[in-house]
Amino acid sequence: ARWRADFGFARRAHSIAVLGYTDDELLEWRRPFDELAKDGRIDLPAFERLLHHKYSGVLDGDRVQQKAQYMWQKFDMDGSNNIDFGEFIAAGLAFDVAAAKEKIRTSCGGATATFEHYAEDGFMAESAFFQLMCDFDFFVTTATDVRKLIRSADQDRDGLVSKSDFVHWVDSSAFELEQRAKQRSRSPRPPPEPENEE
Repeated sequence: ARWRADFGFARRAHSIAVLGYTDDELLEWRRPFDELAKDGRIDLPAFERLLHHKYSGVLDGDRVQQKAQYMWQKFDMDGSNNIDFGEFIAAGLAFDVAAAKEKIRTSCGGATATFEHYAEDGFMAESAFFQLMCDFDFFVTTATDVRKLIRSADQDRDGLVSKSDFVHWVDSSAFELEQRAKQRSRSPRPPPEPENEE
């Protein structure tokens, strides 16, 4: 897909590859972007409307406005005063995570009650995170995004999220996914494979 090349999205090659989006997942992400965008870009008023929707009933108007300014800076990575598809997909999951964590923290029972609602046999696996993403109105719910959430929450890296893992995750930085992605992108890339000259 052209978006993969234009915005540098990694392709998932096999099950142990770095978590990249499939072409179908990119199309899933494109839908909410296109709903908000005009001429391939999201402007600040559309972004603010989105924030008011995501945080309705959780934050008052002043706090939503403060969060809008903070998050606009997170999304508009190139400082163009618009958000393109690359910026949207790079920060979109972090945006949804931040909103979900805020709702969980302010809910009756907080992180513990939320964990108990989704956990099965004392742990949350992929299906539980998938349901949580649906219930908390994430832009999209892809298998890649579910795995990213589990990787960020799973402290002991066993593929399951315990209650203490979940509580720690809810209390952690709202943009840890974005920060980890930036750290990975700064690490040196391996040299390209030599071409056969036969």
